[in-house]
Amino acid sequence: MTTQTPPDGVQTWDFSYKRPTDNTPGRFRWRLDGWEDGDPEWLVDRIAGPIQAVGHDPVKGHLKLRGYMTLRDTEHGTVAYCERDSDDNIIDLATFDPESTYLPYSHYRLCAAKGTENWRLRDERTGTLTMVKSYDGKLELNWFDGGPHVFHDGWAVVDKDGTATLYDADPQEATE
Repeated sequence: MTTQTPPDGVQTWDFSYKRPTDNTPGRFRWRLDGWEDGDPEWLVDRIAGPIQAVGHDPVKGHLKLRGYMTLRDTEHGTVAYCERDSDDNIIDLATFDPESTYLPYSHYRLCAAKGTENWRLRDERTGTLTMVKSYDGKLELNWFDGGPHVFHDGWAVVDKDGTATLYDADPQEATE
């Protein structure tokens, strides 16, 4: 980990969970896209805010996120505050396919399904588990519990190819 401040401006981030060891708790890790050994990384205790999901590495269990990320030290540890760029690749709601699986507003757990090339999207309110090939879209990212999962508060639509597009507004209302 570094004491260096993350760069200003919109960045593409390699985002993953660093498992706990005997000496340190598990924390989420932010690295600049294209990270190599010796480059800085930032470990955080909590996460809050909107960011764009733009890709993934299912073998490593890493997500690619795009947006602003700033750190603040608080009484609860280091908090990463996220914000999307207004120029992000905005999802074209006009192309929403009504044949896709619509998942209503909820508190969704996102995590890699280790040993597969799939990801989990679990509705924490109902317990419904949906396996997907990838995530993209407007992720309302949060993590406060110290466990190895992040969460999305919003909607999701899973297309026929298994991509879960995440929304911060109801996609069905935008197409009516």
